[in-house]
Amino acid sequence: MTTTFALRIREELENESRRMINEWFFLWHQIGGSQVVEIDGFDGRKISYCGLHFFGSPREVYWSTLRLYFRKIVAEKYDALQLLLLTMPSSQKRATVTETKDLLSSFTKTLVAVATAQDRTMRGNGVEFPLADVGRAEALSREILLKIDERNIAISHHYELQSRFRMIEERLGEYPNISKLLIGLGCGGLLSASATALLHLIR
Repeated sequence: MTTTFALRIREELENESRRMINEWFFLWHQIGGSQVVEIDGFDGRKISYCGLHFFGSPREVYWSTLRLYFRKIVAEKYDALQLLLLTMPSSQKRATVTETKDLLSSFTKTLVAVATAQDRTMRGNGVEFPLADVGRAEALSREILLKIDERNIAISHHYELQSRFRMIEERLGEYPNISKLLIGLGCGGLLSASATALLHLIR
């Protein structure tokens, strides 16, 4: 099942991928020219270069900026998902969370591959090119995929727990005397634990 949110995220990430390739990566190829090139630093600032080769500091900035970019994208998409889940039917939540993770993971792998190819091209002289920096690419990919996993697990646990408590409340609604007894005995704090045990007994 593809949810509405997943369809929207897919379109946004496809557009973002094209924008990065056609604009952001393209600008890095221009830093050796005589004109100042301004590149988005994804932190509210611009990176300005002119007449430089893609070695040393510029290359380090390239990779560190990509790291910041991926972390920003992951945060933005999961923050949007978290807000949407507040009003989404429970039946769609699990699929939406799973599809969001898959789309962000695919986006990350694809764009890291592009970044690696661009890095190799820019380190070359137009005729000869060094080997791809697989180690750096894999390190970045692992870091971002781990961040995606962390956000996915956190949001999944939150809404699965929330759904579980709603189920418990519904089941306890069928046994109002038990709830009243616990509260009447001053055991309201034990209600959730008792409800969990009850849920296992009656489901």
